[in-house]
Amino acid sequence: MPRSRATAKSGTQTIVTKMAAGIGNPENVGNTRLILYAYKANGRRIESTGVELAPGDTVGWFPESGVDVGDADGLGFEVSESDKGTATLEYDSPIC
Repeated sequence: MPRSRATAKSGTQTIVTKMAAGIGNPENVGNTRLILYAYKANGRRIESTGVELAPGDTVGWFPESGVDVGDADGLGFEVSESDKGTATLEYDSPIC
């Protein structure tokens, strides 16, 4: 399966897909932590979907099974302003 990559620096948000179906095997290959979220069409994150990945961490699927994404319009990640460095998310291309 093809892998995609997205990066973000501290204090920024990156939307990786406009579909809310999910992404497989997201992995933080950067040098600072990131938090994955589902996002609404207005760009606001859905707090209950947050999953933190430290550098080197991965999960099998995002959002995890059973997590209510409600009216999510996309999936992405954020890097806190207090986290210095660059987060790089690698993931299997989105599945609809």
